[in-house]
Amino acid sequence: MASQKTRALTLRITDYRETSQIVTVYARDFGRLSLLAKGAKRKRKGGPVAVDLLQLVDVVFIERQHARLHLLTENRLIERYAGLRSDLVRGYAGFFVAELLVGLTEEHDPNPPIFELATRTLHMLCETDRPNVVLHAFEVKLLRLIGLFPRLDGCAWCGGELAASGDVAFAATSGGAVCRKCTASVPERIVVSRGALAALNKLAVSPLNRVERLRISGTIARDVRKMLSRQWMHILGREPRMLRYLT
Repeated sequence: MASQKTRALTLRITDYRETSQIVTVYARDFGRLSLLAKGAKRKRKGGPVAVDLLQLVDVVFIERQHARLHLLTENRLIERYAGLRSDLVRGYAGFFVAELLVGLTEEHDPNPPIFELATRTLHMLCETDRPNVVLHAFEVKLLRLIGLFPRLDGCAWCGGELAASGDVAFAATSGGAVCRKCTASVPERIVVSRGALAALNKLAVSPLNRVERLRISGTIARDVRKMLSRQWMHILGREPRMLRYLT
């Protein structure tokens, strides 16, 4: 059994027996991990072990070969993301980031770009006055990183061109936008504005630290949320729990 050290985000905490907890983290060097924090619930001199949700930490753990549960031995706080705890909208957005990371990543499958995207997003959520835009940008960029960004420049069903004007049909199960002649073949489609497609593209290509400058109207923002929600439900096979709290 080897001792390993890495930087990680804490995503989920589950009680385990009377005094311990299982801490799910997304680690820069190891991907998603499940760590057993023995005695984490036990009161100790100087206070309990500092393990909490949505924190950036340096962890040391004993890696158990061929086992899913590894032993957490040290946990040093790097960033608490306090802004997520002082505002419901920011907090819901942060928990949605964590839920997506748990649902979309594999154990022992590191992806440093995803780790960097998540940590930068949480930091921005603490400071921004436009948390919804920052969250949308995270979702769009995460879709690109996992190779599931929808097709928006043509019909995902037949490959043909989209109409030059008017609203557009979108179907996550078909892979993106759908042209008018194919809409009858895609019953699960939703109708969104053309501006929403443009907004998704802008969010995809804009650097994360500049997405707050994008001007996205309320109507377009609602269509963006509808498309992203359908995309996650299709990919995960279920409705994310935090989705109902997002706008």
